[in-house]
Amino acid sequence: MIWLMFSVALADPCPDIADTVLQASLAFEDAEVDQARGLIDTAMSGLSCQTSPIDGAVLADLYGFDAVVSYSSGDDERTDTALTRLRTAFPQVESHPMFGPELVERSQAAALRAGEPTATLTLVEGRRLWVDGRSAQLDTPLELVPGMHLMQSNGGAGVLTAWMDVQGTVDAVIDDGVTLKQPRRSRPERPDRSSERPDRSERPARSERVAGDKRRHRGGLLAVGALTAAAGGGALVYGWQAEQSFNTNPFDAARYGECVLADACYGDARISAIQSDARRVRIAYIAGYALTALGVGIVGTELLILPEPKGDGGTVGLRGTF
Repeated sequence: MIWLMFSVALADPCPDIADTVLQASLAFEDAEVDQARGLIDTAMSGLSCQTSPIDGAVLADLYGFDAVVSYSSGDDERTDTALTRLRTAFPQVESHPMFGPELVERSQAAALRAGEPTATLTLVEGRRLWVDGRSAQLDTPLELVPGMHLMQSNGGAGVLTAWMDVQGTVDAVIDDGVTLKQPRRSRPERPDRSSERPDRSERPARSERVAGDKRRHRGGLLAVGALTAAAGGGALVYGWQAEQSFNTNPFDAARYGECVLADACYGDARISAIQSDARRVRIAYIAGYALTALGVGIVGTELLILPEPKGDGGTVGLRGTF
């Protein structure tokens, strides 16, 4: 168990996390990157003194904006740390509104590094527990990506905050904080299946049909995976071309929509056109990376992990390692 308990109160007044992130974004928009960095640091350290549960959307905004500021400061290590923290706590999160194409790509890479939600946490004793802003219900498992998670507990002494490392399957107990324990599981009795053994006299013909069906199914999945990866590659090429066009476009056309250069609406129409082009680039990159990863995943699973059917319907080991 990794167990880091923060104090409930700090020497300075406890910051309002949402308001501090808003101030940081306003400073960032004014090109005050150092000031934004200081405000984000204040919000991160202020997580420990909160007296009420933190909303998950506020946490996701804080983690995502930490990555934006770190990237703008040229701090690659801190950028990757912030993105990993974001995708560990919120694996299905949408891209932060201020992410550009490169940060979107790095966020996708962080999600791959963090992995799937294979850890499970179950509150088995205590009053209230929140994990990354999500409320944990008694005896109801929460699926988590393995790694560090922000936990807040209410055991009668007020809200306490801790960063805790969740790996595998654990039970959470609330006392003066949160304690993670290995679950106690009773060993199930093995059922007697002797009466369920099938008649083997018809096995050869049936198993050959099963093996043939499996091979046809595998061939279809391989084709789907290859087509999906090809579509992703096409989307990436389109995104790259659109990005090059965006970077070289001066956006000085005489007319945007119904607004000509002399109209009062021209400036807003021009900004809308710029945002629309930037959004198209982001969508193309996101779709391209997602489709490519999905296609490669399908092909890789079929070729490297799934068992190869034998003629008698059995399998010939695994063609990959976990």
